Parts: sequence; C-alpha cells; structure tokens
Amino acid sequence: MDATELTARLIDDITAHASQRYTLYRIYNIYSATVRISVERDRDTQQSLAVVEVLNSDRKWTTLADNPPGNWHHDTDDVTTDINASLGPIADTLLARARAILGPPKAEAPDIRVVRHISECTGTRGQDHFLERHYTIGADTVQIRITRDPRAEQSAAVASVLTAARTWIVLADYPPSIWHACTLCDLTTIQSVLGPVADVLLNHTIAALKPGK
Repeated sequence: MDATELTARLIDDITAHASQRYTLYRIYNIYSATVRISVERDRDTQQSLAVVEVLNSDRKWTTLADNPPGNWHHDTDDVTTDINASLGPIADTLLARARAILGPPKAEAPDIRVVRHISECTGTRGQDHFLERHYTIGADTVQIRITRDPRAEQSAAVASVLTAARTWIVLADYPPSIWHACTLCDLTTIQSVLGPVADVLLNHTIAALKPGK
C-alpha cells in the first residue's frame, strides 16, 4: 500500500462517453473529507474541464483546484476506447493537489508565521491566462487565483481562506486596474509575469491572518 492509498480511499469511479465528449468522475475520502474529481474532455477545448471539489458542511461542492484544459486537451484524443487511460493521469494530478490542500488533520495550530507553498497550477483557458497557488499559513489553508483576460474588467486576482466548513472566504483582492497593463504573458511566462501579482496577494493575506486582526 503506497502513501496515496493511506490518505485517499477511492469510493467511486465512473466513466461516460457521448458523441463529442467523454468524462471521468472519481469520489475519494481524504482524511475526513469527501472529494470529487471531474475530468470532462470535449472536442472543443473551452467546453472541457478538470476540477477537484470537496463536500462542505452544507452538502454542496466547493472547488479546491482546477487544471485548465489548455494544459492537457492537446495530449488527449477526440475519441478513446479507454477513458481511464486517457483522463486518469489528469485526475491523479488533481488528487495529489487535493491531498496537499486538505492536509492531515491538524492537532494544534502551528506558528502563524510559518508559510508553506503546497500546490501550484498554471495554464490557459481560451484567451485567459491562469495562475493558482495554495499555501498553508499557520493553521490556515489559503488559495490565490489570478485570471488574466485580455480585458482588465474580466480579470481577477483574489486570495481566499478555507474555512472549517470547507468553503472559501475572500480575504484580499488586487484590482486588475493596478496590474493588468504590465502583465502581458504567454503560456511560458505565466509564472514569471503573474507570480509577482500572487506575491502581493500573499503578503496581504499574511497580514490579514496575523493574530489580533
């Protein structure tokens, strides 16, 4: 039994096929959380998705992380006879990110100043460029998501914290009017160009989570 099997138990594995698309759904129990992974591969890249969600206390799904189809669509075929072979590696990557984000149950709160980078994904979704990072800051799990659209008004940079109910609450946002004009990028430069925007949000988040705030 490997480390993944010790922390993630597969509950259900479903595949489906239609004329233009095929899908893979997996449900896991990770620590005390129920997690759903959905990978939907359509002939149209923009109609495809790969996302991992956690069931929150309201019995609704909260998105933990996603992998833009621009990262993997071109590596999969329009038609397949083995959906698990085609989409399984994408699901496995999302499972690893979910394990990192949820982490083992915390027996006690660590020092608030300890910041750990636990997950990252970059990619494209249509014309958008996307950067998603997850951190633990003390006992808190933080998500930073930056979407850069060609239009500033359709772009966003937001930092959120995962609550005990497994929902995200926005802690900080960085208005695109400040950073959009100087962040033109392509797939190879997303990290170097959007990374400094994420760093600003991280610093705001660290300040917001300081004791006494």
